[in-house]
Amino acid sequence: MDDALVIARVGLAAVFIVAGVAKLADRPGTRQALADFDVPASFIDPFVLLLPLAELATATALVFPITARWGAAGSLVLLALFVAGLTRALRRGEAPDCHCFGQLHSKPASRTTVVRNVVLAIPAAYVALSGPGPSLSSWVVSTNASDLWLIATGALASLATTMTLLLWRENRRLRSTDGRAAAAPRQIGALAPEFCLPSATGRVVSLQDLLADGRARVLTFVSPGCGPCAALLPELARWHHTVTGRLALTLVAQVETMQAEALARRHALTDVLIDEQATVMQAYGVNATPSAILVASDGTVRSTPVAGRVAIESLIRLALQDETQPDPARG
Repeated sequence: MDDALVIARVGLAAVFIVAGVAKLADRPGTRQALADFDVPASFIDPFVLLLPLAELATATALVFPITARWGAAGSLVLLALFVAGLTRALRRGEAPDCHCFGQLHSKPASRTTVVRNVVLAIPAAYVALSGPGPSLSSWVVSTNASDLWLIATGALASLATTMTLLLWRENRRLRSTDGRAAAAPRQIGALAPEFCLPSATGRVVSLQDLLADGRARVLTFVSPGCGPCAALLPELARWHHTVTGRLALTLVAQVETMQAEALARRHALTDVLIDEQATVMQAYGVNATPSAILVASDGTVRSTPVAGRVAIESLIRLALQDETQPDPARG
């Protein structure tokens, strides 16, 4: 019983330490996740710090027997809040990025995310009800070397298995484009690669459809679990409502339909295209997110891909300047 209690405490503490540190390291992503889960605007800024600090405090409390029950109770409270927020979002048909472990591992909310939090609540409830067990030092002294070796080996094997599964899934995602390498960036003045993608509105949209209104387009590529992408989206929404009649913004998102609909609704964006397998992203020579490229109204590439919020905003500003200059050909 002592072994189970110590393992439960240490395991939970490790989870909350990783989660807290990762959230602190990616505060823009944490802020976006809180907004996505409809935390009131007045609470978002304080919670950006309070949430990871609460996770770290919970982890610290779990380590020491005198505070372990309080740490377990705190774990249950946090996990209950996470489950409630996830369930609420799923019932509304939304799937925002959970940002549970910052940029280390962030996925759209799903039933799997809910189940994971419920599973984590089991050892928390066990410690809260059964007591803290011995201190780590006394437990190590009282446990024979072979048992310690088996426990350590099992923990390392579990960690290795988890990392292997994550790497396998990432490798599978990268290979989902039939092994094709990313295309070289298009030269300025070359014709932009054609594409047809489903949109958040349910229509299938081609590049020619986008250019039919005679406006140049800034194609901005984003992906889930990307903290800088999440921080950029509110800025794109602001630009979307201020660009001139000769320039338009189109979001090309590596997401599923439900996520695209949520993005469009949350940020009031009318042009959100779904590039789930990143085929268009590769066709334009984009190998990182967030990135953007300018396509002129005649269908030619007018910039090389630029990456990062600052570079994307600079591209939009330059595009606005170019598009608002008088065109001699129009007399």
